[in-house]
Amino acid sequence: MLLLTNGENMIHSLTIISPDMQQRIGQQNITFAPGINIVVGSNGTGKSSLINLITEITSGNSENGRLIWDPTVPVHTYNAEQATKDRTNDTATFGVHDSHGQALRRYLSVIEKLENASIVVLDEPETALDYFAVEELCKAISKKKQIQFIISTHHPLMMTLTGANFINLDRVNKNYAKDVLSRLEKRLSKVSVKRV
Repeated sequence: MLLLTNGENMIHSLTIISPDMQQRIGQQNITFAPGINIVVGSNGTGKSSLINLITEITSGNSENGRLIWDPTVPVHTYNAEQATKDRTNDTATFGVHDSHGQALRRYLSVIEKLENASIVVLDEPETALDYFAVEELCKAISKKKQIQFIISTHHPLMMTLTGANFINLDRVNKNYAKDVLSRLEKRLSKVSVKRV
């Protein structure tokens, strides 16, 4: 594993070694930028596979890929499965029944407190959140300049994050994020909301 040479605490690149994983993700080498990285593409293009691979490598449990990064920089990960799998107090006895969204909000409160340089990897966090919570998430991400984010998403609001580096895994639509926002804009221009 190589240490960073330019002083930035981030993941620089990923080389996918496993042929099976290369086929799932559709690429062999992926480059990341400092700040916000948004992984986009339609269903089944390998977004979650990419996020899971990064998580496996940073935890030392993968032979499928190799990251160029400084292993002393902490990596924080969150995916939808965590919200449902690891809920030790979620029993009638303790009376704790957090929804997926509540679990994610708790995790995001931890991110908001991060002060030191670190890497945060999120797999489709919007699936658990309402529109206003996604907006709050975008604001929180925008404020954390010392953190590198790698986020897979389908949500148009996440695709509006300023200065984001887009990693498009869609093999058919090479302008996935731009097309999503364009279609949304057209759709919104036809919508009129009546007050109830």
